[in-house]
Parts: sequence; C-alpha cells; structure tokens
Amino acid sequence: MKTNYKIWLTFLAGTSLAGCADQEIDNIYVEKPASIAQYEYLNSYGNLKDYLSQRTGINPYFKLGVGVSAADYNKFGQVYRITNANFHQITAGNAMKYASIVGDDGSMDFSTVTAFVDAASKAGVEVYGHTLCWHEQQNVKYLNSLIADKELDIDPNEKLEVEDAIHEFKNDSKFPFHVMGFEPEIINGILTADYPGSWYQFFVMDGLSTVPGRTYKVTAKVKGSKAGSMNVQLGNWGALQEKQMEFSEEWSECSVMIDGVTTESSFVVFQPGTYDGKLEIEWVKLSHHESPAVEVESEVTFKTYTDGPFPFFA
Repeated sequence: MKTNYKIWLTFLAGTSLAGCADQEIDNIYVEKPASIAQYEYLNSYGNLKDYLSQRTGINPYFKLGVGVSAADYNKFGQVYRITNANFHQITAGNAMKYASIVGDDGSMDFSTVTAFVDAASKAGVEVYGHTLCWHEQQNVKYLNSLIADKELDIDPNEKLEVEDAIHEFKNDSKFPFHVMGFEPEIINGILTADYPGSWYQFFVMDGLSTVPGRTYKVTAKVKGSKAGSMNVQLGNWGALQEKQMEFSEEWSECSVMIDGVTTESSFVVFQPGTYDGKLEIEWVKLSHHESPAVEVESEVTFKTYTDGPFPFFA
C-alpha cells in the first residue's frame, strides 16, 4: 500500500510539471513581421472595383482590368480570389498568344484558355481577349516548316534603292561648303544660284563615304528660271566622274547615274557653267541600288514562356 501511494504521488508531480511547461508556452508573444505590419492599413480599404461602382454616374462605362497568369487563375487560389474581388475584366498573360496555343506540328491546344474563360465567366468577370496577331511569340519552328520546300518568289533583276546621304538646305542659314569663287545664297531654305556672268560651280555635298567600283545615283529637287542642264561631278580631286543633269522650270526630282567611282571619300559638285538663269535647289541625295537581301531564319534554340512557374533555377 505504501508503494502504491508513492507511485501515485510521483505521477501527480509529473503532470503538474507538464502543466507548468504548457502555461509558459502559451504566454510567449511574437511581434508581427514589419513586412506585414506596414501594409495592414490596406485592410481598411474596400475592393478596387467597388470604388468605381460608387461613381457610375460619372463614368458608367469604365472597366477596371488586370493581366493575370491563366495557369494561376485556373488554380482557384489566391490569384483567383483577389482578381475576382477587385477587377471587372481580366486578360491572360500569355495563354491566348499564338506560341502558347500552336504546337510545332501546327496543332492547337485551347485547353488552358477554355478553362480560363469558363472560370472567369462563372465568377462574373469579363475576359478581354489578347491580340490576334503580334510581332513576337510566334511558333517559328512551325511557320518555317510551311515554307521549307517552297521556292522564294524573288525577281533576280529587282533592285532596291539605298540612300547613302542627303543634304537639305532648309537646315542651313548660309552656304555650308567651301567656296570656289562663287557662293550661292540660302533663301528661305532654298539654295539659290543666280548666273554671275561667267562660268561657275559650287559644292552641294561633301564628306561622303563611297565604295570604289559602285554605281551611284545623284538626285536633286531642283528648278530653273528656264529649262537647262548642268554638269554633276562625284568623287574627289583628281578622281572625278561626271554626268549631265537636265532640269526644267518646274520643281522636279532630277537624277543622274554615275559609275566608275574610285574614291572612298567623295563630294558632289554642280557646274551650271554658262547657264544664264537662276537655279533653285531644295535638297540633294546620294544613293545606290542593291539586290534585295533574302534572309532565312535558322532556329538554334526555342523557348516559349507560356503561363506557368518560373522554369529556371532561382
């Protein structure tokens, strides 16, 4: 009997100590993290779209929308609840774009989009569809497969004009080049050259980068007080190529083709010579022609960032 009594006292002492330990744990106080506490004031605000509903008389057609990840919204979790509570409309981040739907074989998978639209409709949220065509996020692998065995329809004789330089005299207040005995005037943005009574010439472009052997086109928007012609020189001192340019009494774009250029740095000189009228020039342009470049894209790697978790090591 005494032995049993001692065992019972020992059991009571143990349970008493355990009770004291539990009481001490209940009294532990942990402060709320600052990252949470600093935003608690937001709890005093209502849902965003509710503020607009109170002002429908001012702008009843205004819709508050947001872009969300379709995959996250379809989980019916936090993104789903916050979106529905605060916005009238939603747009899928990527799920509605071409590359997210069209596979490498051209097949189309609308399952994510369908689930997204169904979930939004049941929640009473409008869906604002994405672009039908965009300059990015296309399935290049599939598109290239469509033309892999097709011949490119390109005219081998077709040429594209490439502009090398242009000088517009509207940007000048006075003649901007070296004066060779005669200096034209700049009047209201127009280079104006009145016949000085003897043979004359003047620069119209300088500091040009040219490729030896290339054929160039010199074009000027010009008119004369009467129809006439002038000599056009392209190149550099001691290595000039030239052609005659004809012009009329009306404003027109007049051109000459000059080949045989041998210099890498060139200028353009107009030589009206003995033309005894007034010349007006708005701008002068140097250009050349090239065959159109054909580029065929070759895929090295391809990654589609469809809706879903971040795919790489964080």
